[in-house]
Parts: sequence; structure tokens; C-alpha cells
Amino acid sequence: FCQKMRPRKKKKKSSDIYPAHSQILKACAPMLAQLVELANVNERKDEGVSHVEISGTDPDIFRGMLGHVYGNEIPKEELKRNSKRYIEIADRFAIITLKWSAEETYLETMDLNIENANEILLYAVSKNCYVLKEYVIIYMLENAQHPSAMAMFGSVHNLCYEIIQTSLRRNERMATSQNLNQLSCRDMRNVLVEKGIVPDIDFSGREDLIKAMSSFM
Repeated sequence: FCQKMRPRKKKKKSSDIYPAHSQILKACAPMLAQLVELANVNERKDEGVSHVEISGTDPDIFRGMLGHVYGNEIPKEELKRNSKRYIEIADRFAIITLKWSAEETYLETMDLNIENANEILLYAVSKNCYVLKEYVIIYMLENAQHPSAMAMFGSVHNLCYEIIQTSLRRNERMATSQNLNQLSCRDMRNVLVEKGIVPDIDFSGREDLIKAMSSFM
């Protein structure tokens, strides 16, 4: 049967309605499927259709995410223009493949510099973008001697150093035999993508990536 996902109402316009099949959602978007299963408002059992109102997101971004769930590729330029918005909606609804793709696009197109590094790091932490987080931390450490570094990074600089050193020590024994400790989070995740290994729930960081890599090496 068909489930209909409805985004937030736009002013002076009726709600957009997007049909989605329950079995596809269960297989590719479990969190959305759960929302449908829990829906009991305006449910029309005689038609076999449930309505779920989705608020707090742009209808076009939601449409792009739903298309991704159905196997449609989001145009590269669209992903470049709205990479952070796709990261946020994919993080919200646990669409891992879209989140990884949008994060990778953001990494390729962002303008990382001394002035905005702290802001981007905090964003990465808030969305569990561990690849982006590691990338920014390494940038901060490499630019620690910049005259403006301490003023711009503040106490975050020391925190970054502690995070990366603790992470390296914790994973050293696990990673040594496979030389995984020499790989960045980005490198390891790209290997997993190439092998088609995608978790139902996103990894929490480097340790989870090493465990996933170790399972087949």
C-alpha cells in the first residue's frame, strides 16, 4: 500500500503530498517507516493510506531526500548548493548514505579557514559528522602556530589536541596489525562505501570505523 508523507504547510499554499511505499521505507528509511506506523491522525483505513505531517524542513529538500531513498541521484549542483541542508535532514531521519554523500560534498566545497574553523567544528560535532570533525581538527592542529590561531580557536584548540591524541591511543592496539591507524576517517569511510558497507545507524566516530574495517581485513 501507499503511505503519504506530508511536509510543513507553506503560506497560502496547500500541503505538498509525497507518496511513499511502506516496504521501501522499511528497507531504506526505517525511521520514516516508524513514523508512518505510529501515525493515527487522519488515518483512512478504508483507503489503506496513512498521512504523516513532516515539519521543520524545506519541501524541496524533503523531496530530494525521498527521491534518494527510492534510488534517484540528487544532481551534483543541487547537492553542492544545499549540502548542509541535506546533512541535517539525513541526520534527522537517519538516511546514512545521503548524509555521507552530502558531508563529502560539503568537504569538497567548503571554504575552511582560521576564522570559521571553530564554527565548522561545532557544526560537525552537533551533527555527528565525524569525518568533517576530524578534518577540521587536523586543520586546527596544523595551523596552531598561526598568529590568529589562539584568538580564533580559543580553548577549542587544546580540546582538539586531547581528542585526537586520546583517539589515537585508544585505537592503536586495535589498528596496528591492519595499519588502519594511518588512515583518516574519510579514507576508511570511502573504503566502506566502495564495499557497500553502510550501517543502519551512523558510526559514532573513528573507533567504530576501525571495527568495521577490521571485520573484513
